[in-house]
Amino acid sequence: MLKLNARDIIKRAQQLADLEHSDFISWNENVQLLNEAFQKVYQKVINHDDKTYLKKAHLIAVANNEKEIIYDLPEDFYQLYSLNDYATNRCIARNTLNDPVNTSGYSIENNQLIITGVQRDLEMKYFPVCPTITLKADNVKGVLPVEYIPSTGIADVYDTKIAVYNASSESVIVFDILTGETLKEVTGVTSCSKIIAGKNGFVVKASDLTFYPWESTETVTVINYITDHNKNLWFNVSLTKLSFIDEYGLESEFIDLSEKVNYPSFEIGTMTEDKKIYYLEDGTINVLDMYDIENDKVEGVSILPTTAINAANYFFKDLVITSNGTLYTFYNDKVETSVIGINKIDMNTGYGYTMKNGIIRGIFNDTNIDYPNNMFVQFLSYQLAIQYKAKQNQDAPGLIALYTEAEAQFYDTIGRDDYNHSRINNVY
Repeated sequence: MLKLNARDIIKRAQQLADLEHSDFISWNENVQLLNEAFQKVYQKVINHDDKTYLKKAHLIAVANNEKEIIYDLPEDFYQLYSLNDYATNRCIARNTLNDPVNTSGYSIENNQLIITGVQRDLEMKYFPVCPTITLKADNVKGVLPVEYIPSTGIADVYDTKIAVYNASSESVIVFDILTGETLKEVTGVTSCSKIIAGKNGFVVKASDLTFYPWESTETVTVINYITDHNKNLWFNVSLTKLSFIDEYGLESEFIDLSEKVNYPSFEIGTMTEDKKIYYLEDGTINVLDMYDIENDKVEGVSILPTTAINAANYFFKDLVITSNGTLYTFYNDKVETSVIGINKIDMNTGYGYTMKNGIIRGIFNDTNIDYPNNMFVQFLSYQLAIQYKAKQNQDAPGLIALYTEAEAQFYDTIGRDDYNHSRINNVY
């Protein structure tokens, strides 16, 4: 069986829709349309009783005197297939509105499974949420300034901006990496050892830590700095609050730390959407900790190999770039070498991070379509091609006819268990 990925499906769908070598559909639209098509085919697969994606969960009995036992559904729960007694395999039926409260059965309410009349281990079979398909964006060749020295690598990127330290002129120069145009220059910077760029500006580590907003001549001396999930830079200007200073040098948001007694000491960290800060323990290069702002609590996360985190530059989402230009995940899966920095995790373009040779690469991988029947991919390609035609406001009767034919053929091949054992049943 051929192993096909997201790009193969898009290429085939573009051929069917006469969109080969066309830029009519952007990366973001391709991903959205492909996932919409996949969701439709995924549901059809479930409706035709195909068990390729079926999962199991063992629910441990909870002994109590309550009328019902409540389980939180798995995070990836989509549709229930069956619920059975774990020991006897007896089916647990769904409760109806008129059932007495002690009737053996189940119901699903508010993302919870509610069991009545049964206090035994159960086996739940369910279909998970439809997988998300990603697509690797095409590489883009950037224009690196002559001031950038790959061996030194004191630079960082955000979106299309690259901030580069020039030791000979003791300055940091900001360029547009797509055009090579100079956007900004900061002079009088001596002994720079690190640059961190974010959505609102960049930080230079020299004799102290200084923040330079993109659109202002103001400067702010900071104690430490944090990148959030959108690569915004936050700062401790004082230890009583964590401030977001925008690209114009104005404090537009802050988090009050005046009542926090366990706020840790660190140079740089990354903050998640739920306000948890991941950082390297102060004075170490391989101990990853997490500070929960809301609960004012520090927790150890993991011990990282020294070689994987040596002289860490910064964390972003689940990525880390070390000062020697290597991209890793928090948990040590090596991704790429010779990296300048992460531009941003852009769901509109699929980018990305910039290499020391100026190539901007997509951050997402091509998803392999893991289904044991190539007709699935063909059916999905027709579904996507029809959506391309709809976006063009074009009728596609011929394509729809081919789609209908592919759908029927797919259903003919979907059965993977053709063993029909004959049984003789007593009839009274």
